[in-house]
Amino acid sequence: MSMIKKYIYRMIWVLCTLCALPGCHDDLKDPVVSHPKGMVASFTAQYAANNPVSRATGGKTAFENDDVIHIGAKFYEEQPGEAKNATLMETQYCAYKYQNGDWIPLMKNNEITWPYECDYGLFTAYYIKHADGAVSGEEGESAIWSLSEFADKEKPDGISDDTGPMKAESQKLPFGHTVHLTFSHLCARLSVTKLEASTTSEYWFTHPAHSDFHNAYQLVRDQEEGIKLQWVSQSSGSDNPYIARSLDSNAKQEYGNTVTVYLEPGDYSGAKLNYKYNRSYITLSSGSLDKLKANHSYVLDITQDKGIVFENPDEGGWTDPDNKNNAWKLQNIPAFLMAASKGEAYEEEKKQILERTNMGVILLTDLDFDKQDPLSTTQFPDSYLSQLPDLLSSVTFDGNYHYIHHSVRPIFNEIQGRLYNLGISNMERTGEVHPGTDQYGGLSRIVSQTGIISNVRISHLTLTLSLPYTDKVDVYNIGCVTGRNDGKISDVALRGTIQLSIQDSDESQGTKSEIYIGGIIGQNAGTLSGCTTFKEADDNTPTHITVKNKCKNQLPVSTGGIVGFSFNNVEDVTLRVTVDASQSTGNQNYTGGMAGRVRRSDGVTEKNHFKNISIQGSVKGGKGTEKSFTGGIAGRLYNFLIENCNALCDVESWNETIDTGARYATGGAFGCIVTTTNEPTLIFNSSWWGDKLTGASTISGNCYLGTFAGIIPTHKTDGEYQNNGNITKNIDDVPFSGGNLDDENTSKGR
Repeated sequence: MSMIKKYIYRMIWVLCTLCALPGCHDDLKDPVVSHPKGMVASFTAQYAANNPVSRATGGKTAFENDDVIHIGAKFYEEQPGEAKNATLMETQYCAYKYQNGDWIPLMKNNEITWPYECDYGLFTAYYIKHADGAVSGEEGESAIWSLSEFADKEKPDGISDDTGPMKAESQKLPFGHTVHLTFSHLCARLSVTKLEASTTSEYWFTHPAHSDFHNAYQLVRDQEEGIKLQWVSQSSGSDNPYIARSLDSNAKQEYGNTVTVYLEPGDYSGAKLNYKYNRSYITLSSGSLDKLKANHSYVLDITQDKGIVFENPDEGGWTDPDNKNNAWKLQNIPAFLMAASKGEAYEEEKKQILERTNMGVILLTDLDFDKQDPLSTTQFPDSYLSQLPDLLSSVTFDGNYHYIHHSVRPIFNEIQGRLYNLGISNMERTGEVHPGTDQYGGLSRIVSQTGIISNVRISHLTLTLSLPYTDKVDVYNIGCVTGRNDGKISDVALRGTIQLSIQDSDESQGTKSEIYIGGIIGQNAGTLSGCTTFKEADDNTPTHITVKNKCKNQLPVSTGGIVGFSFNNVEDVTLRVTVDASQSTGNQNYTGGMAGRVRRSDGVTEKNHFKNISIQGSVKGGKGTEKSFTGGIAGRLYNFLIENCNALCDVESWNETIDTGARYATGGAFGCIVTTTNEPTLIFNSSWWGDKLTGASTISGNCYLGTFAGIIPTHKTDGEYQNNGNITKNIDDVPFSGGNLDDENTSKGR
């Protein structure tokens, strides 16, 4: 149809339609001024059908008087052949108010019209409960509405089941058709259920790992779409953006204490649900949160045990860590370990134990080591091992979600290859470490640069080790997973009693070696990501890591709830820990809830980091003949990036006799922070919040105590750290930082 004919026919149709109306011959006028001549568009609007199982449509099911919708319209003219259809004029926009069954334009002489020359149109509409007028002004932006119910108590603008934002998109409609708009929610609805805490008046939901976490939205005029919704981030002072919510009073009784939040669709694995003021509570580590969709409801059923979250039901097909009845009792542990290390098949009495794969071996059954020692000449006189074998770099050991019960040594010496999907249950080792053994752990002594440990579980582990005075060991590295990590460790899950305790074999001599002891890793030069706890069905077993250091030493000592000493990345860890170094001595004694000591090696430009870590529990520092630094996050920090690390723990330093000239520093978060003068302030959005903070006696005049740090560098200020979003609990007469000075010997030590 030619442009002229189309225009004439449309004009005749519109005039006939208008003249059919009563009195039209007297009142016929151009209906628009701002928008071009054409036929006025008519609209109907409704909510999407309510489906409470999968959709977040909530309680509102119909529009009411004074409800306002915002509509953008684009019109097109069809082109012949393969030519692209042309867009006609700028996109139109108008706001309409619902009155007695009709949608009345709020913008005078600006209602949406079909241009006579168009062939079809596309319409987009938004409904926001709080947007009661048209979006206008020079910038073409509405007010900002929060997803939090606490943003403005005088004029509540948080969202609930029957509020916005909602969006409707029509199908492609030919000229003149009535536009039917069906609205659905733009938010994903997430309910976190079965929370243990019930007395708090407010929770804060945040996602510190995502810099684009949005907790608000607004409508914006747009040339291309006419109107669109824009997600935005709002923060309060130095806080990260968050969504504040109270307990959900409408939650089903079987859900227990529930918090319901409304979120921009996206990935929320690793998000945090905290107490008011971002005091650490729980981290949502569920893999089911990685893709929340608009207009859908999600229920995360968790068991909350002292700050640790578990998804229910547990996925992955793991066998029972408490039941060894179906486990195969190995007759020849040394032979099994040698086969596994080389990637060879293994069987006993026609029972296939290891099956060979293209990459290595797969474990076919649970195993019971029955507390037998593969290095024992008495228990295995014909096949005992002089030392544990390495998992070779060419081998993948797939545990196939099975457990090894009652081991008394690490499974491998050094993991050079890949170890996946293996569980350790009820491992226990008590006694003196061999004078030549410098690394110790539940799965391995060392993870090499090529080594990978991923998706492993440890249920109940106790290491009570005596360290000898020896010239054969420079450094002892001891952790519940591995002694020293140079590779990659990820997705470690713990359960029950996890206890690591070290002491001197001969207290009169002490230990002639540096000591790095950590709840997961002794010394970390590789990476650790993803460490939390797990539960079995209907399991109320609490999970707690206890790290005790009783060694008397003349060299440096570092004790941490996660790592003893780290100079590489650790992230996404949520644990409850007790770190007790109160009976230890070192010339330099560092104690922390997450790490005794963290530093970036000199000459390294990459910003090694601790990110998204939360611990609860307690930290007690030890004696230092030269210095002793104690903190809820770390005892000593040197040129290291810290982001979203939160310590909800009591912190106490050594408070007995202090050697003359010894320096003591205690902080809720850090004992001592050291940075070179050209380094920026590298600590962000981290906090301490505990019930107790005590520092060493000030009798020596060289002791420092602060809620954030005992010591910060001379070239830094409290304000620099506070402006980065770092917060602490206020304690009378205790400053944010105890003192400004530059700690010496920054380049010494390993």
